[in-house]
Amino acid sequence: MKNCRGSITVEAAILLPIFIAAIMTFVFIIKVYYVHEIVQQAITSACEEMSLYSLLYYETNADELISGLEKFTSSQEDDKAIENTWISPIIEQLGKDASDYVRAQLVLVPISKILVKKNLEVSYFDNVDNRLRLLNLKDGFEGIDFSNSRMLADDKSIDIIVQYKMFFPFLKQFIPEIKIIQTASSCVWAGEDGIKNAEEEEETECVWNMSNLNRGREIRKLQGANLPFNFPTISIFKNGTATSIKSLNIDEEYYKNVNNLKKKLLQYINKLEEFEGGESGGITIESWQIYKKELRLIIPETELMENQQQTINECIQDARKKGIDLVVIKAYGKEQDKKTEPQSEN
Repeated sequence: MKNCRGSITVEAAILLPIFIAAIMTFVFIIKVYYVHEIVQQAITSACEEMSLYSLLYYETNADELISGLEKFTSSQEDDKAIENTWISPIIEQLGKDASDYVRAQLVLVPISKILVKKNLEVSYFDNVDNRLRLLNLKDGFEGIDFSNSRMLADDKSIDIIVQYKMFFPFLKQFIPEIKIIQTASSCVWAGEDGIKNAEEEEETECVWNMSNLNRGREIRKLQGANLPFNFPTISIFKNGTATSIKSLNIDEEYYKNVNNLKKKLLQYINKLEEFEGGESGGITIESWQIYKKELRLIIPETELMENQQQTINECIQDARKKGIDLVVIKAYGKEQDKKTEPQSEN
C-alpha cells in the first residue's frame, strides 16, 4: 500500500509541471491571438483615418503638408491635434507643387504611432504600454516597430506595417520569442482619375501635363538626382554642393499672382537655408561637408509676365544674401491644352 502511495506521489510530481506548462501555453496562445486582433484593429483604423486626408498628398505642397504633420506628431492631445494641427493649418495653406511629396514618408511613422496608440486605448485612464507588457509583448508599445511602413509606394496606398515580439512567461530564457508582422493598407483618394503611373503618362504627355506628384518625380530624375527620394530638402549632393530641385508651373493662375509666387519661392529658399545635413537610405551628409547651396527652379518654356520676372529676380537677390544660388531653368516644354476632357471647376 505504501508503495502504491509513493508511486502516485511520484507520478503526480511528474505530471503536475507538465499540466501547468500546458495551461500556461494555452493562456499564452490566447494572449497571442488577442494581441494580434487588437493590434490589427488599431492599425487598420489608423490607416483608414489617414486615408481620409489622402487628398492632401495630391493637392498640397509637401513642405506645407509636412509642417502640419510635424505639428500633429508633437501634439500631446490627439483629438485636438487632428482638429487643430492636421486639418486647419494645411487647408489654410494649400499649395500647388508637391514635387517632393515623398518626404511625407519621414513623418508617417510618428503619425502612425500616435493613431495606433490612440486606437489601442480602451479608456481615458488606460495605459497602453503597461497593458501590452502584461500581455507579454516585449518592451510594451515601444516594442512595436513601424519603420517598414510605406506611403504611396505604389502611388495609390498607405501601408502601415508593424513588427513586434512576444515572449513566453517564466521561460523566456529558454524559449525563443515569437516575431509577429502585421499589415494594414488603405487606398488614397487622388481625384477622379487617381494617381497615374509616371511611365504611362510619359507616353502621352509632357511633364507639365502630369500630376504634381509624377511631375516632381520625373523632373527630379531628369535633373540627375543622386539622393534617395526621402532625403530631406535636397536631391543632389556633389563636390560639396547641396542642390534642391523644385518645379513650378508658372502658367497656373495661382502663380500669376506674384504674392503667391514670391511666398512659394521664399519657402524654398528658407528651407534650403535651414538645411544643415541629413540622413536617409544609408547616406549621411554632415553640415561641415556643405560648401555651397543651390536651389534649382524648373519652370515651363513659356514667356514670363513682367511682374513674374521681376519677382523671380528679387528672389534671386534674396537667396544670394543667404548664401544660396537660385538657378531658374526653362525646360521640358510647356503644358498642353487637354484634347478631349473638359476642365472642371474647383
